[in-house]
Amino acid sequence: MKKLRLIIYILFFTFNISLFLFTVYIETFDNIFELGKLILPNISYMKYGALIGVILVVVDFIVDKAEKSLLTREIEKTRNELNAVKAQLFDSQKATPSTPATPATDGNEAANEPVKED
Repeated sequence: MKKLRLIIYILFFTFNISLFLFTVYIETFDNIFELGKLILPNISYMKYGALIGVILVVVDFIVDKAEKSLLTREIEKTRNELNAVKAQLFDSQKATPSTPATPATDGNEAANEPVKED
């Protein structure tokens, strides 16, 4: 996992946990800021939203790890298949007789040489 993505996960997870704990704190001490009558009716929505955010971060983290594991296995499988094909190609090249790399001459080598002009 990339370092930036891990930092974003940590920040988002910390934000959601702190928001959830803040809403629980406000619910237990309803008149702490004297805004209890204004905030308290809607605090449960914020608490559930923060809890859903935490769950979504955890699910996304798990899915990301699963995808990475799946891709790693797929890459390894493809590498193994590639190595098997390379081995088959090497074996087939070794089994066939090799042809000489130099072209055959017909005895007239002077005719094939370029003419030198001074």
